[in-house]
Amino acid sequence: MNVSFLVIVAFFCVVAVQVGRAVRRDATMLAAHGLTRALGVQVWLFPLAPLWLQYGASRLPFPITPALALACYLPAILTARRQLRALEASPDERTQGARATAVRVIGFGVAGILYVLVTMGMTMFARAQ
Repeated sequence: MNVSFLVIVAFFCVVAVQVGRAVRRDATMLAAHGLTRALGVQVWLFPLAPLWLQYGASRLPFPITPALALACYLPAILTARRQLRALEASPDERTQGARATAVRVIGFGVAGILYVLVTMGMTMFARAQ
């Protein structure tokens, strides 16, 4: 097992714990703005993407494995974007923490997508040789 793989999975687990705590902390404020707490659950899909890439590659055809890995990031990114739009429209100062959490989820989600794309590119390069 590759050490970088373990580091990436651990990193996304830490991100998921931090976001889950932040969403729980801001739950009343999110409810006051009619927003869901689903982001705290959806972010737990982040650590699954490297697992799909590591273990799905030997069991599934090539295009399906990266697609499943990418699908682990999209729900949280879309939910965070929706929440960020709703919170930016609010002049309330209490939304700062929830806004920061949404921005963090979007950033780490994009980083995860880049990880999948780089891994996919390296796999395609290795198979071409």
